[in-house]
Amino acid sequence: GAMGDNVVKQGYVPYIMTRNILTAYVPGGVNIPKSRQMPGANFSDPKNALDMGQNPVYWMEVEGCPKRKNEFIMGAINSLNNIKLAVWRGTTWGDTKTLSMNAINLKCFDIAYENQSGDALVVGRDSGGVNASAVYNIWNGWSWAFANSQNAFSVPGNQINQLAMASSPGSDEILIAAHTTLDELYLFQWNGSAFNSLGLIESVTAVNNT
Repeated sequence: GAMGDNVVKQGYVPYIMTRNILTAYVPGGVNIPKSRQMPGANFSDPKNALDMGQNPVYWMEVEGCPKRKNEFIMGAINSLNNIKLAVWRGTTWGDTKTLSMNAINLKCFDIAYENQSGDALVVGRDSGGVNASAVYNIWNGWSWAFANSQNAFSVPGNQINQLAMASSPGSDEILIAAHTTLDELYLFQWNGSAFNSLGLIESVTAVNNT
């Protein structure tokens, strides 16, 4: 949800497996997201999660791995529209990665895990968004697949405003909805190794909604 001093304070709580809860949030007056985990009856002390520099965090996403019970991935976008990522593997946040820079101050990225492989797919608006393209990276449980984000897909003639993804319960398929600056809604499929366009599914949606 939206984060930072100038917008509604919100947090993010993924509940993946019994007795494995992690919450992430941004305290007032602080630009570094914090996290607390509940491995038993009580929450742990707060830990710094993802250093976004001296810039407010406006959007945050946290997803937990369906295969590795102690793994979570956090993504956040700050007031410079930089999308950054970090991985929690049970004790600390690390493996930080920049997905893109100069994107847009909207929820223009998402994280989803493949349910068979346990790999995580992260997709977001490209830096600057000049050609309406999206970029991606993959976390396989040990490392990021690419040193730099790779081209994912483009939306014909427009820029991406918002993006949402959903994992298939029984496969590595992930569906991706991309909302454009003209309020169009495009759908794409990740089949576990490549992106496929499923086309324009709505030409006029509500403003800034996916």
